[in-house]
Amino acid sequence: MYVKTILISIMMTALLYSGGYNDTTGQVEIVEEPEVVHGTFEELVTNKYLERARSKELDKIYITRDDGKSIPVSKSSSDQETIYKVLDYFNELNLFVYSPNSSNSNVNDEINYHIQFKNTHEFEKIDISASGDNRLHTYIVFHLINEDKEKKIISHKRDYVFEYYTIDDGTIDFNYLDKIFESIEE
Repeated sequence: MYVKTILISIMMTALLYSGGYNDTTGQVEIVEEPEVVHGTFEELVTNKYLERARSKELDKIYITRDDGKSIPVSKSSSDQETIYKVLDYFNELNLFVYSPNSSNSNVNDEINYHIQFKNTHEFEKIDISASGDNRLHTYIVFHLINEDKEKKIISHKRDYVFEYYTIDDGTIDFNYLDKIFESIEE
C-alpha cells in the first residue's frame, strides 16, 4: 500500500508539472502536443514569400560568413544565377518547425551564415540564419501599401514572419555555402 501511494504521488507530481493535472478540480487533463509542421524550405518559406510579396523577383543576395573566430565577412551579388543557386539549395531542404521555447530547442547561438535574398525595389526579403546545429531561423519582410483614394492617402508598412526550423534529414552543407561565398567577387 505504501509503495502504491508513493507511485500515485509521483505520477500526480509529474502530471502537475507537465501541465496535465488541474489541481483546482483534481482532474487529470490530456494535454496534446502541438502538431509538428513538416515540409521543404520551398513549401514553408519561399512559397509563403511568393504568395504575399509585391514583386516576385529577388534581385540581390547578401551573405555573411561568421566562423566565430574572426570578424564576420560579408559579400553581395546581383547575379541571378548566384541568387537562385543558393535559393534552390535551401528549397530542397526538408524541415520541421520548432518553437525556440520548446524543450528540444537547445539553440546554438553561433550563426555560421546569414543570407538575405532581397527585392531592392519593394524592400522585401527572405532572411536566413543557418547554424552548425542544423537549425534555420527565417525572417520574411513584406512591404504593404494601403491607398485611400478618397482621402488621397497612401500608407506604407511592413509585415514580418519569423520562424525557426530544424533540418529533418541531413545537414547544412557549409562546404557548398563556402564555395558560393568564395565565388562572389567583391
